[in-house]
This record gives sequence, structure tokens and C-alpha cells, in this order.
Amino acid sequence: MSEKKLIKWLIRWCAYPGMYLAGPADKGAPDIGNALLLVHGYFSGAEHLAESGYMSAVSEWKLFMSWLERQRPRYFREGTAWLGDVMLEEAGGDHWKAAEELKRLAEEYLRTEAPEPG
Repeated sequence: MSEKKLIKWLIRWCAYPGMYLAGPADKGAPDIGNALLLVHGYFSGAEHLAESGYMSAVSEWKLFMSWLERQRPRYFREGTAWLGDVMLEEAGGDHWKAAEELKRLAEEYLRTEAPEPG
């Protein structure tokens, strides 16, 4: 996949949590916390894409977080905790369900707030 948009990558990662959100320490089970690690990895990689790659990626993430805070303020009531932890709690500790919810919200964001040109 040669996609250059962070939110589209987030959707892909959450669509296949057993592949992307599971690490060796997780024994093959997804961990929603790994989504945040992948986002930060994306930021690191974006630094090498172009001069504005990093800033573009950070801006994209901040816009998504701002939108999400308006849509789901309860995710942000606890302060700066990773919203995946709140989603995980709402999903009864099921990382698969938490990943599905994050994916669904990212898709909604792209549909409503960040439509593709043309």
C-alpha cells in the first residue's frame, strides 16, 4: 500500500488487528495500544518523506483528534490518556472491538471531514 495519509493507514491497521496490532509480546493477540505506536512510527517515517511530511502527518492527526473530541468528548475526559484505552474499556476489554470502533470512527472522519478531492 503506497498510501500517504495517516488516517487511511490507521483504518488499515485497525481493519487487520491480528496482523498489525499484534506483536511478539502479545502472543498473536491484538493490542489497541499498538495503534498509537504505529502512529508514532508513521510520524518518524514521515520525517524522511519530504520537508513538510512530518508536519503534514502531525497536522492530520491533530485534526482527527479535534474532530474525535467533538464527536466523543467522553474519550477525552480523563485528560491526556490514549483514547484507545477508553475504547478498550467500553469494549469490555476486547481489543478486536476497540480496533473496530477506532476504524469506524476514522472512516466516518474521512467521509465527513476530509473528503477526497475530485
